[in-house]
Amino acid sequence: YCDISNLLIYYIDMVNEVPMGILCASKNTKTVRAIKKSLENEYLSVDTSHDVFGTEFWGAIKNIIAIGCGIIEGMNLPESTRAMFFSKCFNEIMNLVYSLNGNKSSALTYAGIEDLFLTCTSQKSRNYTFGKMIGKKMNKSKIDKYIQETTVEGYYTLKSFYEMLRKKKKKSLIIETMYSIIYKKMDINLLIDYLKK
Repeated sequence: YCDISNLLIYYIDMVNEVPMGILCASKNTKTVRAIKKSLENEYLSVDTSHDVFGTEFWGAIKNIIAIGCGIIEGMNLPESTRAMFFSKCFNEIMNLVYSLNGNKSSALTYAGIEDLFLTCTSQKSRNYTFGKMIGKKMNKSKIDKYIQETTVEGYYTLKSFYEMLRKKKKKSLIIETMYSIIYKKMDINLLIDYLKK
């Protein structure tokens, strides 16, 4: 697994040869070494990991958190509130990954905090844009059209994570909160309640 899930966002930066980093994860040491050697250059840093599960988990869940960050911006709340949300989610997810036998240190890699930060702050992020639409309480038909015409990974991932955690009898306040807002159509102010807990 090589975490390049934000390739569309990274693409222009790659072409312009600006510093950036990705994480390559595999159980096979020879594989990650070979990928690192073939991709790494003076502009692209390639870190390696054996925590495939943790890397994939962060690569998927970041899209859900990005929707939440978008909702907060759409509600016209300040950056300090969004930063608080980001921090709270980061800590919760790090502990959740560990409880599912992933490695806590994966949170501090390019696939963890870097990818999470990029997806949660970039105006090019589809998930972030989707969240802003919800936060602004845009017309349901416009939101539905956006989902149909755009790949909003977090929308589908949220349902999968919610069902997976229920089967494993694991609790995640942010997943439950986001599921209530997105799928149960509950009040977006549940995100504010989440921050107070």
